[in-house]
Amino acid sequence: STRNLLNIFIRSVFCVEAHEISALSFLWVITCGNGIERITNICGGAQERKFEAGAQAVSETLLERIGKERIRLGTPVLRVEHGAEHVRVISEDGQSFE
Repeated sequence: STRNLLNIFIRSVFCVEAHEISALSFLWVITCGNGIERITNICGGAQERKFEAGAQAVSETLLERIGKERIRLGTPVLRVEHGAEHVRVISEDGQSFE
């Protein structure tokens, strides 16, 4: 019964079969999520709130508001600096965006 419960948990949280995820990844998510109970709880847990149109809707809305020409793909961010009047993003290749 424990194996069945873990399979259900892995399918629900990771959306994969148990053999498709490493034990290290599994344990890392449990640790970062403050335990299985918090990850699976609906009230006060990780499953409490969902995006109505899906999580991708956040980035799609940002794209619409910011404009496609101002989005840089393939530019890994190294650091984000917050100031009183600005936010500066420094990319891995040294470029700075404000």
